[in-house]
Formats: sequence, C-alpha cells, structure tokens
Amino acid sequence: MGIRGLSSFVQNHTSLGDQKQWRSGEEHRDHLVFDGNAFVYHFAGLHNSHWTHGGKNDRSNDLLRTDREREKRGGKKREGDEQGPIGSFFIFFPSFFRFSFLTGQYSDLIERIQHVLHELQGASLALTFVFDGALPHSKFTTRKKRYGSYIERSASIMSHLSTINQSNKGDAWALGPQYRPDQFLIPPLAMEACLQAIRGVQGVRVLISQGEADMSLAQLAHRVQGYVVSKDSDMHVVPACGRGYIPIDALSIENEVIKATTYRPDALAALLQLPSPAMLPVLGSLVGNDYVTGPAVASAVLRAWADLHPGQKPRPGQLHVPKYAADLLNHVANRDLGATNGPEKLIPSVMVLLTPFLPASHDAADVLATIYHSILVYDPSSPYVPAHVQRPADQPAFFDENGNQGRKLPPSRLVQDVLSTQTFWASVFLEDLQQPTASVISQPLRHALYAWLRVDRVAEHVRERQHLACVSTDTPLNRFNVSVQPRDFYFTAHNTTPPFATSSYPYFASVVMCLRFYIINASHLGRPLANHEVVALIVATLAAAAAPEDLPMALRASLTGPVIPSLKKRSIHVAAEWQQILLHSYTLGSALGCCNAALGARAAVRIDLAAMYNGLHVHLCLQMGRLGASIGRMLDGAAPALAQQFDDVYRAAVLAEHLDARITRIFDYKFSDKPSKPWLKSRILSKQDPAATSSIAPPAPGGNSTKKKKDKRVKTTASASAPAAAAANPFNILSFGCQFE
Repeated sequence: MGIRGLSSFVQNHTSLGDQKQWRSGEEHRDHLVFDGNAFVYHFAGLHNSHWTHGGKNDRSNDLLRTDREREKRGGKKREGDEQGPIGSFFIFFPSFFRFSFLTGQYSDLIERIQHVLHELQGASLALTFVFDGALPHSKFTTRKKRYGSYIERSASIMSHLSTINQSNKGDAWALGPQYRPDQFLIPPLAMEACLQAIRGVQGVRVLISQGEADMSLAQLAHRVQGYVVSKDSDMHVVPACGRGYIPIDALSIENEVIKATTYRPDALAALLQLPSPAMLPVLGSLVGNDYVTGPAVASAVLRAWADLHPGQKPRPGQLHVPKYAADLLNHVANRDLGATNGPEKLIPSVMVLLTPFLPASHDAADVLATIYHSILVYDPSSPYVPAHVQRPADQPAFFDENGNQGRKLPPSRLVQDVLSTQTFWASVFLEDLQQPTASVISQPLRHALYAWLRVDRVAEHVRERQHLACVSTDTPLNRFNVSVQPRDFYFTAHNTTPPFATSSYPYFASVVMCLRFYIINASHLGRPLANHEVVALIVATLAAAAAPEDLPMALRASLTGPVIPSLKKRSIHVAAEWQQILLHSYTLGSALGCCNAALGARAAVRIDLAAMYNGLHVHLCLQMGRLGASIGRMLDGAAPALAQQFDDVYRAAVLAEHLDARITRIFDYKFSDKPSKPWLKSRILSKQDPAATSSIAPPAPGGNSTKKKKDKRVKTTASASAPAAAAANPFNILSFGCQFE
C-alpha cells in the first residue's frame, strides 16, 4: 500500500524528480537494484491482454507504438493515443512486439523480460533483483485486505463471462477484451516463471530476502551506491537508499537510450522544510502506511495542526496530509528540541499533541509503540527512537542464490511463509466460485512440503465461496517418510512411481507425474476429470514447448488470427487446478533440490513453468475436446514428433498406472496399438451413453455405445449497452495498464 497520498504529493511537485539517462554502449557502471516482485507485477500488468485465459499473449500490438511507428506500418493514429512513446518497458523494440504473440503465453512474458534485461545490460548497468520472503505478522491485515479484493475481482470477472466472450469475437480480437485496469489478476505461475527467467540471464544477480524485501533492497542499494527501482511510495521516506529511488513506471528505453526519473530523500526533506532526511520516516508513519494503519493517526495530525493554527482549516484530501504532518513536526522540533532535549524526545512531544484527538479505542501507548516500529522499518538507526526500543538488523539478510552447493534454490515466499509464520496463502485467480478453491487439488503436495520442512500445523488462507478463509491444517506427518532420498520423496508425494518410459519431450517425467496426480486426486475429491479434458491438457501442455511450425493446425491458427476460445466455468476451473498442481510440484521440487535447472541431467525432473503452460492453448484444446474433437483432429497438422510425444505421455500417465478407471468417459477415442492408429483420424465424436461406462477404457465385450444428441444451445448476442448497464459492467473501459497496491 505504501504511504497514503505521498505518491500524489510527489507527482504534484515535479521539481523533486531529476532526469537521468544512460546510453547503450557507453560505460556507466551504475547499479540498479530492482524490487523483483514489483517488477514482475508491473511487467505482467503492462502485457495483460487475454489474461483471463491465464495468458499473457499481447495481441494489442498497436497500443505499444508511437504514432510514427504505427504510420510506418500503414496504420492510423487512434483517438486518445499519446503523442510520444507510451509508458515504460514497452517501446524498446517495435519489431519484436510485432510478432510477440508468436512466442506463447508465460514464455512470451519472460522473453520480453529477458530482452529488457539485455537492453539494460547493454548500457553497462549492473542489475540485482531482490524478491520478497515471508511477510511479517504485522502485514497480515494488509495482506488479507488485498487477497479479499482479489477474490472480489475474480467474482466480478466470473459474473461477466458472456461479456468477455462477446468482446473476443470478430474484429475485437485485435484489441483484446476491454477490461478495467483495476480488475486485473496476475496469473498463478507468473511470479515463479519470471523468477526462473531472470535467473537464466547471465550477469543478473538474484537475491531472496529473509522477509519483506522493501527495506532490504534499499539497504543493499545504499551499500553498493545504486538506485532502488520499485513501485512503493515508502521509498520516498527511506533516508539511506543509495543514489536515489526510481519508480518502476518512470523507467523507459527509447532509441537505445535508457531514461529514468530519480528521487532523493534530501530533496523531499528540503521541500517540506524538515531539518534532515532522518525525519522522513517519522513523517511517513504519521501520514499512515502498512504499519500505522487506518485513518486515526492521520486524522489526529490534521486536528492537532488545526488546533495550533486557530481560524485555519486543513485542506481536504489525503494529498495534503504530508504537508500538515511536516508542519507539525517542524513546530515540535523548533519548540522542544535543543541543547537539553535530544531527538528521541520528538515523538513523545508529538504524541502529547495527538492524544486528545485519538479515538477512545486507540491507546496512546500502543500508538506510540506502533509509530516507533514503523520508523525503524525505514531507518533501523533512527535517532528519533529511544535506545531501549529493540531495533532490527542494520544489514539486509538474504538467502544465498547458490543454496546448498547448487542443489537447492533459495526458499520462495511460499516456503518462507510456512517456515516463518506457519501460513500458506493460496494465489487468487479465476475459478468457479461455486466449487471449492482450486488450491484444494494440490493440498497433498503442500502436505508433503510441510512434512519435509517439519512443520506440523499450517494456517492455510484460501478462498471459500467469495471470501478469504483461514483453515488450520494439521500435517499428516505419519504419511511421509522424510528419511528417504529427496528424489524418492518427491515421487512419493505425487502418489506415483517414476515413469520408466522415455520420450523426446523434455518435461516428460514432470508432466506425467503431475497428470497422474491430477487424475488420482480429482477422482478422490469426487470431481473426476472427463477423458476429453485429459486429452486436451496433454495436447496443450505439449504444444506449450513446441516450435510454432510444429503446432497442430488449430493452435497454429491462434497465432495469426482471431481464434480465441470461449471462457467456460468448467474450463476455467480445470485450468486453475492444473496451474496449482504445476506450481506446487515445482515448489516442492525446488525445496527438495530435485528440479533445479543448474543440476542439468542430475535433476530428478525438469520443470520450466513457462514452457509447460499456455493459457490460450489450454482453453482452446479444452473447447475442442468439449465439442467432440478427436485426438487426430486436435493434432491435425502437428509435427510427427508431437503426435509421438502425445502417445508417450498418454500411455505413461494414464495406461501404465491403470488410471483409466478414474476418468469419466465421455468420448471413445479408440486409442490402441494398431498400426493404423485409428485415434489419429480427424473427426468429430459423439458423446457416449453415460450409463454404458464411466472410464476411458474400451467398452466391455457386447456392450453398446449409444450416441447422444448434442444439446441445443441458444446463441446470445450482446445487446446495446444502456448507461446503467455500462456503469455496472467492469469491462467497458479500454485499457491495458494496471494498478497495484
């Protein structure tokens, strides 16, 4: 959330920002220290077209160019377009974006990120990324509010599926769905997929903070005398932040020139007439932040200021609170501090002025302790906090990126949450809100993780219907043998044995295990997968790693034209569950050291999240399967190697473990070992009589398969939007930006 109103205050005083430039090919040797989480969220928000499919394909390429670039391609200037380069991080390489959607989904996003990093390195900039670890208990209230808002967004999206599907038809595909920016939800695999990608860029340093990264990256930037790059107004009040703070949306690249607006704490302190930047953390705490929550203290500041200035009324709006808080601090400092009273007397003197205006529910001693804690977050050596108050470490604490001699990756935020606060926070994305949360399907993998970490109870924060619930989970420690080798533990956690077959598909073992896990647990939960869903997931997963020329015809067409599948609740939920399984399988494997890319051939499995999931492909294949496309029709036009990989994965995931009985049989795919391979014929299948069989196995001898007529569906069209309807519709504003807390 940051400091309330401070970003607007700073933006209203343009003199606070200094312009900085770096040119490609020049020797600058400056250091940029990125807030990794803010970077990923910001980048994902910039390229959020068709994110409802769990995808990042950006078909709205016209929005990414200046008018001059658009005219070179024969396009026209569009009403409301900017006159110059638009925004940040997306005007770097026009020719690249012209075909950006050819690279896929998460893979498209990370390719853009890697290209950006290479551009920054081309200007001799050293790059360090610091990612969040576990959030402290003091942030739980803020975190719960954010997750609650994510669920509200998900509910809003799910209630307007028909609007989204209608906007995806016809010529609308070129622009993408018209979402409001505040409806955006980051897809579940984005953070870990981008982290994998950043790790893969040579020369980029990646650190995982042992806690929240905000102040750790500021301390690191100060130590290396670099710039903090983030999206957090807290950075404006950190006295020691290296050479300055660069808001991530104030960093851009135009014609091989990197431009940034930098902010320094001494400039803000001078504008507010504070005696030194060391008083800025006090200001930020009085204005209100993630630690001093609620409006009570800020309101008391305004009333105390008015009490000191009879006849004057504070201007309304959070934008003006920083100025009034600074005036109050200056008044107290000039009146009470001097030769006999040191700086540690400042806050108690301020509290004397604030206490009469605090609500009765706020104890002054508790408010004082909260303010002290907030100040120390920004400045562990603050002179305004008495010596008896416990202080955090001056040096930032990070996990070594090399981990355990290269075998394990540093623990992710999910793992650190479990270890530090014994909590799990399920990612919130689109799913059927009438069904249990999609994270339920991957709970056995989390139980295995808890057992390996020796944590016997975890509070899981998950969605229940349309609200966030906290469910205390006891880890079934007796089910897991943690004394075995990590590789064996990893396979056991997936309820399977290692797939002994081989395949040219690079992620064969991981996909087979995850698919087996999905089939078994979906059946156990009483919501078995249909056979067309299993087939669709295999085809889409294989296609995510395939070259464009090797794709089936239907998926290849989605690269160049308006082939956008309709969003259905069941497909959305299946896609969400599949992503949860991939994510938590990767998390467990990383904690065990079984899927570290640095291990190469020694790794138990290979997991590349960006190459294992493509949202548009998943939804398109699920739609084709639901409508009766045969395996051959789904694979029509694919390279022979892809068809062979399907054969390998299907046999290993389903037939080798006899899991066909756990799948609901809707269509007869005639999968067999016959030379003619009838399952490769391209055709539309008819649904079978549900009473005939419930598995994917062939019918019993003598059994009949009754063809079922397709249900008639009423085709609906969007009606003209009345003003009232438009006001209630969250998708009637064309925007590809995003706002984050």
